[in-house]
Amino acid sequence: MFAKFEYHIVHKPITIETLDFDAYVEIHLLNRYGNILKTLKKGLLSFDAVFRQYQETQSLVLDHCFVEDFCVHKLSEEPICLKRLSAKNAVFLSEEEVDFSNIAWPVVLLKMGQGSFADMVDTGVVVPAIFL
Repeated sequence: MFAKFEYHIVHKPITIETLDFDAYVEIHLLNRYGNILKTLKKGLLSFDAVFRQYQETQSLVLDHCFVEDFCVHKLSEEPICLKRLSAKNAVFLSEEEVDFSNIAWPVVLLKMGQGSFADMVDTGVVVPAIFL
């Protein structure tokens, strides 16, 4: 288990899984003595890129991203309706809270064998999360 962490932005392109990013964040997980236990690399998305993604697709796909001060209220004052939300292997950093409370999920009618809630929302939405 790590005791603290450090991170810095690297302004170089990176591909994580099949996703391309213009920059990334390198996160060092440290023990209580300051020794590096593990290093993570997560893609960096600007708020503008997240907002554009929402506007164009009504989806938020934040897989393998470093997300700082995430708040759905920044996208819209009104509740937003998402077609898809995914944040597999994402890291959220916030001094206060990570806020998904302004999402109005559509009513989904499911029939046996014709899909599930998991088809709409991918698992791993906020894991792992780092809160200061």
